[in-house]
Amino acid sequence: MRTQKLIPLVSAFSCLLPLACLAINDIEPGKEFYTVRYAPRPIVLDGDLSEWSGVPILADPKFAVPKFSGTNASPNYVLFEEYNGGTWTGPDDQTSAVQITYDANNVYFGFIVTDDYHENSANSAWNGDSVQLMIADATRTTQVALYNYALGGVEEDATLNDPANIIVNHEAGPQCIADATCLTEAVIKRDKVNHKTIYEIKLPMAALGLTSLKDGPQFGLGMAINDGDSGVGQNGQKGWGGLGAHSIVFGKTPSETALITLGTAGSGGDLLFLSSISPNFDSFTFRANDKGTSIVAPASAKLTIDGVVVPVFASPKVGDATDFTYTPPATFPPNSTHTYAIEVKDFLGNKVTASAPFTINNYTLDKLHSYYAQIRGSAVITTNMGGHTGQTGDTALDFGVPVGNPASALVPNAAFINPTASNDVMTVSVWIKKYDNTGGAGTDPGSSAFWIESPASPASRGFQANVPMADGTVNFDVGGNTPDDSEITAPISNFPGYTGDDSWWTNLWHHWAFVKNGLATKQIWIDGKLFHEEQNVLPLLTDFFVLQIGTFNGGSSTHGLIDDFAVWASALTPAEVDKLAKGTAPDQRVITATLATIRGIAAAANLQSPALFVVGDVVALHSTLAWFGASAAVDLSRTA
Repeated sequence: MRTQKLIPLVSAFSCLLPLACLAINDIEPGKEFYTVRYAPRPIVLDGDLSEWSGVPILADPKFAVPKFSGTNASPNYVLFEEYNGGTWTGPDDQTSAVQITYDANNVYFGFIVTDDYHENSANSAWNGDSVQLMIADATRTTQVALYNYALGGVEEDATLNDPANIIVNHEAGPQCIADATCLTEAVIKRDKVNHKTIYEIKLPMAALGLTSLKDGPQFGLGMAINDGDSGVGQNGQKGWGGLGAHSIVFGKTPSETALITLGTAGSGGDLLFLSSISPNFDSFTFRANDKGTSIVAPASAKLTIDGVVVPVFASPKVGDATDFTYTPPATFPPNSTHTYAIEVKDFLGNKVTASAPFTINNYTLDKLHSYYAQIRGSAVITTNMGGHTGQTGDTALDFGVPVGNPASALVPNAAFINPTASNDVMTVSVWIKKYDNTGGAGTDPGSSAFWIESPASPASRGFQANVPMADGTVNFDVGGNTPDDSEITAPISNFPGYTGDDSWWTNLWHHWAFVKNGLATKQIWIDGKLFHEEQNVLPLLTDFFVLQIGTFNGGSSTHGLIDDFAVWASALTPAEVDKLAKGTAPDQRVITATLATIRGIAAAANLQSPALFVVGDVVALHSTLAWFGASAAVDLSRTA
């Protein structure tokens, strides 16, 4: 099996007591309960958080995806959840530091959102860069209020910080909101130089459904810190981070909030803080942030992995943030569990620490280029001999028959496809064996064998195939799904080898190839035979960014197995497709040389393992025997 690469989603949490590690919702354990300090000095709503000195910072809480998966055995905890074709490129794209405090009559929220581009062209309370709050009762079973805050406009607007652009939306709340006697307030400012947006928000106690802020009252809190970006298809609500984000998105769910307790007065000054702690399969990164006069001392940083102090590299400071990276000599194994401890000091000697276990999720690496694919949901790699050849050492990706837990192999960075897309030629080949052809209502979303996302394409259908639809048709989409334009389709009954019953799908492996050859043709091949062909109208777009194998744009999954998924940087010829269907790769090559020159010639040809080395007179027979298919094209780049 050959699959590819993704943003590694990891489990990382901090627990002081064993019971704190028992997740009851999607918030990472240890972040679900938060005690708020009394304001150390009066809070003034002006977009300047200098008077917040001494108020603890809640930075980048993770949450499990998909929604309601936090109670699973191995949740996937993320800092940011991409949505509707959105992309997240790291902590400079969007991360947040949140402070909460209160006085006798109000609860205050201070958000510093690091964001490389401000996007709210819709001037919307939620559809773009914005903060959404859910307030729930102390039992976290009943919604009390929904409040939304945004700064309308985009980064280039000269008047972006005009107070007239501030949006305060009371979507739902107690009766006093309708009566306008407990309205919330906000000041929002964009710092274009440092790429930060500051939200300073005041909620009167009645807006929280409370009658007093004394004696430790509690309430549920959820926040979705939404992000949009520049670029085609990236405007609007394209993802979110935040504490308890799943209380707001994908349906309002009070049980997904964190429990907030108003505590006693606190004191202290500013202190540097840690954020964006990200264990990955091939690295461990974290960020240390200056706060006021507490300035990070990069040389003081210490990272311990599994009880061993490891070397960290400090990147040059950008604004108030210093990023640290550890690159292990070997990748962390799939499904492996580890521990980390971080210690960083400021130049005054003050210290912050963080420690927790973390788990690397299941993944696989592409055999040629080490592209990374996360194996998600119920998908697993089969046992030995589970691949299409049935031979020792051959395995496949088994999606099973998932119910409510979509299975896929997700490659988060598919930009490697764009160079060949710019030439308007590409082929995807794959072996498929089905368990059934169900998996979703209507047009059977469970039948997508692969989906390469392109934000500029309708529904992000950059390069996608259904094998088959619920009505037995096979679809091949490039740049959308308009019939006879971006989509070609034909009923499987047109294929001469089709037996007309489910056993054709379930008892046998079949080889599929989907070929895009410029504006000339698009073709679907089955078992080395041309199944369907039409003239193509649209060229390939060049904004591919995510590749999903075995799933319908993150929805229902293929019920079956997939093996030898490959992307080719050309339109494969009929002979090359036939070779693949017969178990031979068309990029296999033969070179001949003397023993004195073979090393240099092989290096120049960039030949890599596996390879067969033949010595003697039999070499002269290579053009007749064609043991590797000597006539195969040599300019193909196997990228999967």
